[in-house]
Amino acid sequence: MILGERGDKLFADFTIFSFISFLMTTEFDWQLRTIEYPAGSFGTGIVTAPISKEKECTVYRQEDVKAKLKAAGNVFADVPSSGAHKLCLPPHTKFEISPRSITFETRLCQVTWKLDETPLMIAHMKPGTGTADVPMLASGGPQFETRVSGLSADVMYFALHAKSPDMQRHKSWITRLMTDSHTWFESK
Repeated sequence: MILGERGDKLFADFTIFSFISFLMTTEFDWQLRTIEYPAGSFGTGIVTAPISKEKECTVYRQEDVKAKLKAAGNVFADVPSSGAHKLCLPPHTKFEISPRSITFETRLCQVTWKLDETPLMIAHMKPGTGTADVPMLASGGPQFETRVSGLSADVMYFALHAKSPDMQRHKSWITRLMTDSHTWFESK
């Protein structure tokens, strides 16, 4: 492997940064409202709007998120990000970023996305060619490295708060995060 351990770190950092980008562009409010408008031959219009009021959120500004990425040693922490300039998470949410994981903990649940330690696949073919051609560098190593890995999610709901009137909103939020993150990472 041309990048070796450095490649592992770059892959982990990029995966975590990509998940943060997903949150900032797609899931920036824990109570998003999405409305679809059929437009005949023009397709479907989709409007997504935040509906949380300030008292219904713990807000993490873009600067807060960048600081967490930096604290985790993520090399992409200073890359400009698009989307919302803040995350509106459930009240009293603790938000942590480590080199290989992201965790939200509320009073009702904890959810952690963790990058698998070992990639499922590493390929050195030129991307997009559909051939087994492996271009080499002058140094003798492969020019390209493509990795596929799992990002597992662990959700734990706290039994002490199982009957909370807010539990259904939290479950809806987590379900939407899971569904939308699959779409974000697995779409072609």
